[in-house]
Amino acid sequence: MSATLDAPTFQAYYDSCPMVQIKGRQFPVEIQYCPENQIGTSFIVAAVNHAITIHVDSIGEEGDILVFLPGKSEIERFVELITPIQAANDMDIFPLHAEMSRASQYEAIDRFCRNGNNRKCIVATNVAETSLTIDGVRFVIDSGLSKQKIFCPRLRLQMLELRPISQASAKQRAGRAGRTSAGTCIRLYSKKSYDKMAPFTETAIRCQSLDGALLILAFFKVQNFADFNWITPPEPELILRSIQDLKHW
Repeated sequence: MSATLDAPTFQAYYDSCPMVQIKGRQFPVEIQYCPENQIGTSFIVAAVNHAITIHVDSIGEEGDILVFLPGKSEIERFVELITPIQAANDMDIFPLHAEMSRASQYEAIDRFCRNGNNRKCIVATNVAETSLTIDGVRFVIDSGLSKQKIFCPRLRLQMLELRPISQASAKQRAGRAGRTSAGTCIRLYSKKSYDKMAPFTETAIRCQSLDGALLILAFFKVQNFADFNWITPPEPELILRSIQDLKHW
């Protein structure tokens, strides 16, 4: 079960088994794209501008704002830029990322944790994409970026790299605005850029070392790792490098 899983691949692997799709959002979400000629160099500045515009244009209306940014440093920069703006004085800004304490994360997702009738603006990584349900969100601002794990077999290093999200992730982010009422998702990229995104997020087995997986297969007497019935076959170079590493150790 997954909100962003490449379900048809799993369905085919398990002999075309039945598949049940349950919609996560119950209300319509209007999608707005950024025109090509209006895309600037700083998506953080664009996110701040859109958050202020939404807040000012919908004064007196209920609905919190959820902003998706790639990582902690981008979230901190967003908070730094929006805090001095006078129009944001009656808007509570809550960061949300995996390095925060549980208590701080709870404050961000609790719709009642705010100063009076202030609007909440939650600035989150993709931890808010599928892992959490945040009630009260009516507006989503999507940077279209996330920090994704990649593994370089030649250097034997796992790294975080800033990359565009997949179309499945973009749909999931937009759906956060339609949980409790009709909402709006502002994408800080063009429709053309969306169409170029990968349909699904790259599977984890292609983005990490295979040492542990090959050890498990060896324990079960699998002789040829390349011919094993993988759901999504890893790159041959990943398999070869892991075999070399295991033989070395």
